Amino acid sequence: LAAADTFRAAAIDQLRIWAQRTDSEIVAHAPNADPAAVVFDALDAAIARRADVMIAATAGLVVALMVWQMVERERRSGEEDLARRASALAHRLAPAVAEALKIPDSAVPPSLGARLEGHRRLLGFAIFVPDGRMIACGRNLADFADAVGHTVAKALAGEEEPVTMVRTEGYHLHVLALRIRDERGQIQGSLVAVHDASYLDERATGGLLRGLFWVFLVVLVLLAMAFVLTWIVVGSLTVE
Repeated sequence: LAAADTFRAAAIDQLRIWAQRTDSEIVAHAPNADPAAVVFDALDAAIARRADVMIAATAGLVVALMVWQMVERERRSGEEDLARRASALAHRLAPAVAEALKIPDSAVPPSLGARLEGHRRLLGFAIFVPDGRMIACGRNLADFADAVGHTVAKALAGEEEPVTMVRTEGYHLHVLALRIRDERGQIQGSLVAVHDASYLDERATGGLLRGLFWVFLVVLVLLAMAFVLTWIVVGSLTVE
């Protein structure tokens, strides 16, 4: 639980009570603190602790928009982390690929073997030669040659480690292409690292929907309270 309604004196204490009742962890700052900072810290805690759900209690639509900005910022941060990971993995494999590209194309796949395969969110690696043909790939990338082709073309044209987000049927792909050069500096081909980035969209969409649900619920409660108070006041005036 994220106590992002920092402007109402009792809101944080009320959420602490609900955290105790539901046996949930709570992230809270001092009263009048930045609500976005509370949500950001709560997101960090939720990711670190592998929580399935993070609920942010906000003060209204303005705060909900702030929450959305934070969720989007978190998604962009996730993409940057993915790019750094892909770059590190590609550079680690690059020397072996450079050696493999010195032999006939048909011998490249068996020479690299399982090193082209992926694990977890890494779908795998693919190797392209300068004419744009894919000559080797992990078994999960066999159907993605066309999807990553645009990124490969950028790398072969001279762009340093181009990164693109590609949407295909059932996948949201993070694609990084690394140029491979020989000892003379000539381009031998391109090594492509492909990650499944669908979890970034799921995290952003889930956070937004949960935030909007709670904002909608709070608004309904406030409207109901206003209606009841109005009814009581009107009733008392009628009696008088």
